[in-house]
Amino acid sequence: MMRLRSILLLAGVLLVASAVAGVAQPRIGQAAGTATPKTITVTGDGSVTTVPDRAGFYFTVDSRATTAKAALAQNAAAAAAVAAAVKNAGVDPADIQTSQVSLSPQTNETGTDIIGYAASTSISVSTTIAKAGPLVDAAVAAGADGVSGPSLSRSDQDLQ
Repeated sequence: MMRLRSILLLAGVLLVASAVAGVAQPRIGQAAGTATPKTITVTGDGSVTTVPDRAGFYFTVDSRATTAKAALAQNAAAAAAVAAAVKNAGVDPADIQTSQVSLSPQTNETGTDIIGYAASTSISVSTTIAKAGPLVDAAVAAGADGVSGPSLSRSDQDLQ
């Protein structure tokens, strides 16, 4: 029995000693065959000088009514009138897009009662710079309440 205890004690001491030796020398404990990745880092600056040939605009129409349905209906009609006007100004239908529609309740001064609704629609339009002036005139004459733009760009941009 004493001999078994001595063997177990000796095995425990050897186990602890080998564990401490492994902790003391972590460089030995690396995985075999791990290679350090090699990388190259490059930094650069570039600039391009160009003349824009396209102009982008956002036209907004706002409507108010006592019901949400009426506000949206009035707003849809006003947005359709603006879209038709910019199309008649020579803009390709593919370059006319509804970009946002919103509806929000309007409350009394205390904020406790809804007294009506406000609807808003934004239409994005892209055209040549030569058509920009007549385009804005047509949109405003058709009822656009807000005009944002122009946002100038090149038609031959690389989209990647």
